[in-house]
Amino acid sequence: MIMYENEYRVYIAERGVGRNDKVASSINSYVSYLNGLSKLIGQDITPDIATNLDDISEMIAKLNGLKADSTLGKYKTAINHYMSFIKQRNL
Repeated sequence: MIMYENEYRVYIAERGVGRNDKVASSINSYVSYLNGLSKLIGQDITPDIATNLDDISEMIAKLNGLKADSTLGKYKTAINHYMSFIKQRNL
């Protein structure tokens, strides 16, 4: 589960993510990556787990070897956007 998922979707859209996508929705992809990350770490995606870059780097490092580097990079990008969203909205 992603806390504030709908608000996160709006935040991503406001930044123009996926504006030029022809095939897939980047917004849906970001949500999908966060849901996948949630399953891998065994906890919901909430403001408490993504408070700074060190938290995110540590979280992704624990998954090293479980997923391809490119997938880990996508998880990291999605959670970084989530952290920015949380900070901007003061949630």
